[in-house]
Order: sequence, then C-alpha cells, then structure tokens
Amino acid sequence: MGSKIFAYKSVIILWLVCVMMDGCAATKQISDDIMGARPALKKKIAILPAITNQPISDLHELVPAVVANFMEQNCEAVLIVETPAVNDALTRVTADGGPIDRLALAEVGRKHGLSAVIQPQIDNIDLFKRKEGIWGFRDIHTFLHVTLRLRTYDVETTALHFDEVIGEERVLPQTMVADDINPLEIEDKLTRSLLFEVVDKATERLCESLTDAPWKGYIIDENDGSFRVSAGQDVGLKVGDELDVFAMTDPLQGVNQQIYLIPGQKIGEVRLERVLEHHSDATKLSGDNLEESACLMLKR
Repeated sequence: MGSKIFAYKSVIILWLVCVMMDGCAATKQISDDIMGARPALKKKIAILPAITNQPISDLHELVPAVVANFMEQNCEAVLIVETPAVNDALTRVTADGGPIDRLALAEVGRKHGLSAVIQPQIDNIDLFKRKEGIWGFRDIHTFLHVTLRLRTYDVETTALHFDEVIGEERVLPQTMVADDINPLEIEDKLTRSLLFEVVDKATERLCESLTDAPWKGYIIDENDGSFRVSAGQDVGLKVGDELDVFAMTDPLQGVNQQIYLIPGQKIGEVRLERVLEHHSDATKLSGDNLEESACLMLKR
C-alpha cells in the first residue's frame, strides 16, 4: 500500500514541476513508466506507389520499399502493411499518380484498419554548380541534388495530414563530371545512396507527426450484436479493452470537389471479447447504431 501511495505522489510531483516548466514533453512518459501504463497502440500505415515528375530509371519503383524500411527503423509507433490484399485495394485510391479518391481512401482504409496512407513522390533529381573552398582558392564543384515529397492522408478524415519536401545534395567526384552531363547518367549507386539519405530524414519527420496522433479504429461489420473491428493483436489490442465509439457526421465538401469525413460526438462503448492477429470482435456496452460510426478510440 505504501509503495502505491509513493508512486501516486511521485506522479503528482512530476506533474507540478512540469507545469512550472515550459515544454516538459517527457512528463507523460515518465508517469506511464512509474504507473506501469501499457504501450501506445500502433498505427497501421500503407504506402502508395511513388509518383515522379520525370523518368528516373527504376528509382520510383524502389521508393515505396525504401520508405517502408526506414519507417520501420525510425518509427516504433507504426506498423507498415504490405499485404497483397491491401496493395491491390490501394489501386482504387489513386490511378497512375492522379488525385487521391477520398471516398475510396476511407473505404479501403477502414476495411484494413489503416490509420494513414503515405504517397511518396520523387520531386526532383538535378545537378548544379557552386564554388567551394577557402576564399581566394575556391573551385567550382558539381553537386547532385535529390528532393523527395511525402504526403500522408489520414484515413479517418481523408484530410492531408503531412506534406513536406525534403532535399539533400552531394558533391560529385571530378571523375564523374563532364560537360552537359545528364542527372540520369550519374552512377546509379550514388543517386540511390543520396535518395536513401533523403528518405531517412523525411521518415524521421513523418514519424514525429504520426507518433503524436492517437490510434483510431473502425467497426467494419455487425452480426447479431457482435461488432468486427479491423485491428487486433497487430496494433496491441487485448481482450477486455474498452473502446469509445464516435458518430459519423455528414461529409464536408472542400475545394476541388474533395470530400472530408468529420467524426461527431461519442455515441457508445464496446468491449473486445476476442482479439485475433488482424481483427477483433466486440460487444456493445452502450449506444445504438454503432455499426454506422466514424471511428473508435481506446478508453483510458
């Protein structure tokens, strides 16, 4: 009993100290460690085929796998989903790098329990010249420049959640420099190496954004009072977990005929009775018409 009282007092003291300090971001983590809080649920993420503004050998085909690899390295908060069923379903979301079909995104994302979908784009690969060195002894060097744009669409609202362009440059060895050299003629190994650096930096930025967002789940089916949730052990759900259920409101129409889905107020609660690898079955604790809900959130 005494140890529990000490733990609670420790959490309160930490909270009071951090209230007086600006930006104590570690407070929750420290408190969770003391109180034995469960790890945060993972967000399932899928990656669309990369688009590019120029023909760049096969780099654009390589990018999704590279983004997935660095996301798994840099971001414990996400789970990359690359199953054939998901990849096939994603072809409905965008066609040949065209605009995102928001309603298809919502349908596919909910069915497979996705939190977000990433759309990578090789924005540019070019060469430029710049003087480098000590003043008075500066030489002109040729640089390879690679920029990558990452867009992330939130499945719950279909809104653009993250959109940044990240670039890196590297000086070319003099042996590779020639008059009127084309960026596509640069040694493939060098271009790929620089692209990997860009992806590494971009995914770190994206991970920060995704980590801050809470996990959301979805009811995808109802059968005789049992509700199927499109997430399970893969994200960290457990039998007995209770989830808040939020209403689906009327879609909002934005610019360029885009549709946005905004969740409404809490309308009920469910409890997980069976949790499998990729989905769970829940029973109603309260509320009505829960199968028409917008999303679920884990009760704390």
